[in-house]
Amino acid sequence: MLVFDLPEELLYTLTLKSENSITPQQQLLQEKTQSKPIESPPFEDGSPAKATSCNLCGLNFASLQEQRNHVKSDLHNYNLKQRMRGLQPVSEPVFERLIGGQ
Repeated sequence: MLVFDLPEELLYTLTLKSENSITPQQQLLQEKTQSKPIESPPFEDGSPAKATSCNLCGLNFASLQEQRNHVKSDLHNYNLKQRMRGLQPVSEPVFERLIGGQ
């Protein structure tokens, strides 16, 4: 159906909608779908906080440098390979036994 096919009485009741006016339903939808960035608290030096844990290995670290060193470690690389094979990651003591450290 084209606009020209509408009855004349209906055509005269139509009004232009301004571009910035939205219905309450549209406003609710916008509010629900609008994502707000998650802000992390800054460190004492003013830099933004970073993750200091490894979800793969289940470890937490006191500093960002410790976490970075862990990502380069043999334990972390071993657990990455375990994950790729569909196996569970191992803990630090189990890894030490596997490599013959204990």
